Amino acid sequence: MRRLLAGLLLAVVGIWEARTLRVLDVGKWLRGTVETLRGAPPPRSAGMGFYFDPAYSDFLDEVARRTPVHATIAMLVPERPDAYRFQAVYRLAPRRVVDAERLAEARWVAAWGSERDRLAGGVPVGGGRLLAR
Repeated sequence: MRRLLAGLLLAVVGIWEARTLRVLDVGKWLRGTVETLRGAPPPRSAGMGFYFDPAYSDFLDEVARRTPVHATIAMLVPERPDAYRFQAVYRLAPRRVVDAERLAEARWVAAWGSERDRLAGGVPVGGGRLLAR
């Protein structure tokens, strides 16, 4: 009887979870699994740190590549979630990262997402813009 109830409960949970699956997510997961089995390292953006915007990881990598390690960078990013700013500070270290209120202190300005339209000039960088001043 216990096995029957456990099997029934498992079936109900399985059906419930299957309703929430999206085909694109399953395909992405399968491709990632195949690449991992082939020995390829997972992309850095696959980590939970960029759950809110996976492409933001590539943008930060490109900003880091194009700016000196002693630079001060003003980040123009969406206010919500706060993870945009936190990830920039973490990923761009040892560079100093400031927000838009301290723009005058920065030699570099990086803009992402809805904020990139606020930045006149600069060069396109990984879905955002980067300006040296």
